[in-house]
Amino acid sequence: MEVHTQARREETIRKLQQARTEVDEVDARVKEIVAKEEAKRAENEGIKRDGDQVDSTRKNAERRIMQINDMIKQCQQQQHNALNPYGNNMKELMDQIDRMKWHGEKPLGPLGRFVQVKEPELWADLLRSQLAHLLTAFALTDTRDRPQLKRMLDQSRK
Repeated sequence: MEVHTQARREETIRKLQQARTEVDEVDARVKEIVAKEEAKRAENEGIKRDGDQVDSTRKNAERRIMQINDMIKQCQQQQHNALNPYGNNMKELMDQIDRMKWHGEKPLGPLGRFVQVKEPELWADLLRSQLAHLLTAFALTDTRDRPQLKRMLDQSRK
């Protein structure tokens, strides 16, 4: 009986050791899987951060493109309306002057179109304030054209 009990005991101990070995192997695999999962999460967070950064850069670039497009539109409008600084309706007035018959040559103006300032950042404001009335003036070659031009200027300023 003792031999039989000893054999059962040894069989139970062997099964217990085998079960412990299997549990240790499973624990090792679980730890390995958990470590891989944490590595994947960290990688995922890094990719998400990079994606957010790229998205932010893209949005900034889109905003900058919109700003530049607005600046281009403004420049085109300024170029198209180069006569606006000399008064409202100046383009229409210039078109009307071109269509009219004159005793002398066609009036030349506004004279500010023909003035260029060296170092404008230094002198433009001063010259503009001192010569504003001359920069918007017109030059005539025949004094008989003066009343007609004055009437046209007065009408364009209304």
